[in-house]
Amino acid sequence: MSSSPFAQPRLARAIYMLLVVAGTLGASRAVSAQAETGVIEGRVTAASNEPLARVSVQVEGTGRSTVTDAQGHYRIADVPAGNRVVVARHLGNDQGRQTVIVRFGTVATADFALTETAIGLSELVVTATRDEERKADIPATIGVVSGADIQKSRPHHSAEIVNRVPGVLNIDLGGEGSTVAMRLPINYSAVYGYLEDGIPIRSTGFFNHNALYEINVPGADRVEVFKGPASALYGSDAIGGVFNVLTRAPSSGPDAELYVEGGGHSYQRVLSSFSNSRGADGLRADLNVMHFGGWRDGAHQVRQTGTLRWDHALESDTRLKTVVTFTNIDSPGDGGSDIPLSDFDSAPHVNYTPIAMRKVQALRWSTDYEKRFDASSFGVTAYARYNRLNLLPFWQLTYDPQVWDAHNKSLGLMTKYRRNFAHGNTIFGADFDYSPGDNVEDEIIPTTTPSFVFNSYTVGQRQYQYDVTFKGISPYAQLELVPVPALHLSAGVRFDQLGYDYTNSLAVLDTGAHRRPASTSVSYSHVSPKLGVTYDVMPWLNLFAAYRHGFRVPSEEQLFVQGSASNSVGLHPVKANSYEAGFRTSGSTVSLEASAYSMDVTDDIVYFYNTATFTSEVSNAGRTRHRGIEAGIKYNPSKQWRIESAYAYVRNRYLQWVTATGSDFSGNEMEAGPRHIANSRVTCAPVPGT
Repeated sequence: MSSSPFAQPRLARAIYMLLVVAGTLGASRAVSAQAETGVIEGRVTAASNEPLARVSVQVEGTGRSTVTDAQGHYRIADVPAGNRVVVARHLGNDQGRQTVIVRFGTVATADFALTETAIGLSELVVTATRDEERKADIPATIGVVSGADIQKSRPHHSAEIVNRVPGVLNIDLGGEGSTVAMRLPINYSAVYGYLEDGIPIRSTGFFNHNALYEINVPGADRVEVFKGPASALYGSDAIGGVFNVLTRAPSSGPDAELYVEGGGHSYQRVLSSFSNSRGADGLRADLNVMHFGGWRDGAHQVRQTGTLRWDHALESDTRLKTVVTFTNIDSPGDGGSDIPLSDFDSAPHVNYTPIAMRKVQALRWSTDYEKRFDASSFGVTAYARYNRLNLLPFWQLTYDPQVWDAHNKSLGLMTKYRRNFAHGNTIFGADFDYSPGDNVEDEIIPTTTPSFVFNSYTVGQRQYQYDVTFKGISPYAQLELVPVPALHLSAGVRFDQLGYDYTNSLAVLDTGAHRRPASTSVSYSHVSPKLGVTYDVMPWLNLFAAYRHGFRVPSEEQLFVQGSASNSVGLHPVKANSYEAGFRTSGSTVSLEASAYSMDVTDDIVYFYNTATFTSEVSNAGRTRHRGIEAGIKYNPSKQWRIESAYAYVRNRYLQWVTATGSDFSGNEMEAGPRHIANSRVTCAPVPGT
């Protein structure tokens, strides 16, 4: 099975040729660099004289750049002689700029002491290109929640963090679970990418809309939210956007943090962190442990999450970063069942589904190798993942009671090569993913009390049991051109070759509500392009516009848990074409970002409840259009006060949508699509530095 995103294949060829020509041009310009060169070196610290690691230091107009080491030192060789402007950028700090004179065969010094600042046009983000880039150079809307804000809020749920981003609605489903509406209506399908340090925390084939609960969000350095299709860089699952949670780097010296809180109904939570660096090595350990007895019957919550990060400097320009993360969640009933109004008024503690359960285990390891040269860099990341979900969903107890047990393991590799040249850069890479898994779903026969409380069950027939392996190979390329300093042009393309090998362990069924397809293999190939432009009208005003294509292949559950559908294995990938334009401003007191977008989605995968047969079917259906305006403002009237507001107006409509029974929804507004998403926050820090 295959699908192409291009109604006009010339677009793909044009982007490919543009990337090839630009790469050749960049290489030739790099070779012809001036013979008379010198060296620039220095140290970057915070205003408190604390060294800053991973600061991006660039010599404007030369293509020469590097990042600082754990002690804040940097060195840039082969800088053409003459007056040169050196720029230091670091997330959460003011940009530093110095002019130095570079002479042949000598070393010039440029030290920086960066002060903290509100988010502005000089802010760095990594999600858009997998490398540190100035936010103003990215033709997309990217929301950032800083580590300082995360540590101050100490969130209990991911919604408390990501909902700060304009146009994002993360819904607390009870317990630890959540789902998202971002550029799309509220849904539970594989339409968002969830990353930790740029690495997908789950394989494409084994998506879970609750995936943010597998990440230690309270211990994160920051969260970046890329809105709209990101398939040209991250492939399938990134049709609606990407959530990238970045881990905290080790501190330069001994540092320890401990936060303990408690409350009623046996609630306790501990957040702790320890970090230190010595010589070439830095270590950080973060722990998030929570227990809640629950104020409803049989609805307790337990979580243990930990992150261990080890940074090792092989040389001044070469580093290794290893991250190990584990999560264990026991959240029976996801906070409890729905209740009628009478119980809400008189007995809200009542839980009609105390037998429901959700047990989650997740373990991830990754090692990232990065080597930086004067005008290029190379990186390779190896990773392994393990996920298990044992679930008895409370919402199915009244119509199709089941218990699920799903496992997934992964091995993967991500490679990236970047080449800078005088007027831009190119990035090439490839991703590899091998993810075997299995799924078992059993019928259960529940029993209830006279007051309709589901208090026990027995296991009935086995309805699904299969092994499935997801495999993916995905090369990609990106180009950025800077014909004049204020103008940035970008293009990117990714080719995905994805597929499943499925082995059914039970008899094939082609009738009933739990049909089972025969053992088979399916594959998909797809090309995803993107184009964008940014323009700095003034130092404080930035404009951007972009076209991006997105797609997602069906998940293993959509393909092989057939239900009553006549053919789930024949599902097609979902495709999206998105257009977006906006502006960003930055100042010492006020910063504003606003954008407008329009995205058409075709062949969406939907679950349809057939009222004639009382069964659920899955199918591709029609075309939808999603349009909106998003805006966010930050106002800092003084050092002690900060006011932030975000608002989005959204319209989600069916353009062409006819169900299997002939119902026509074309022209109607989509259900579960909020028109207005808004939030505001006022922060007061009476004591400077708090």
